[in-house]
Amino acid sequence: MKITWLGQAGLMFETDGKIIMIDPYLSDSVKEIEPQNYRRVPVDESFLTLAPDIIILTHNHLDHTDPETLKHYLENKSGVLVLASGNAWQNVRKLFPFDHNYVQFNEGTSWTEGNVKFSAVHAEH
Repeated sequence: MKITWLGQAGLMFETDGKIIMIDPYLSDSVKEIEPQNYRRVPVDESFLTLAPDIIILTHNHLDHTDPETLKHYLENKSGVLVLASGNAWQNVRKLFPFDHNYVQFNEGTSWTEGNVKFSAVHAEH
């Protein structure tokens, strides 16, 4: 398994031929709302050309469920498994009403995809 830091809280796991992204934030969209919270680490734009098989969105804050980033992976495409907490799940389905597998992924939920098992646990922000 290969693990790559995407910046902010984002991680990418590559395992069993699958690309799994967690909270990809590859823009500076938060800066438009809160200028003091500008991006400190530049984006590696090569990440935007990848085709993730699975995207996990832990919650609906802009630096975790970023429409500017997600459009690269979900707009006009199909077949991505999106595991998202309740509020992120509602938001991302409205923004990208394409043929993806949107799964509400709240505390206590488990999902197995291939040889990888995902379990949602409680976390404090």
